[in-house]
Amino acid sequence: MNTKGKDLEESVWYGVSCGTAATMNAGTELCKLKDVETLYEVITTEKINF
Repeated sequence: MNTKGKDLEESVWYGVSCGTAATMNAGTELCKLKDVETLYEVITTEKINF
């Protein structure tokens, strides 16, 4: 468990969501929270397994 009380799987999916959201912006702009939340919801709702 990490310091925010999340398990490893949830932490990884948030990381994937943040990285993906960052590619949606021009230049070196960081990710937007709304994009991260949307991507996280899609990933966890669709039960994507790798």
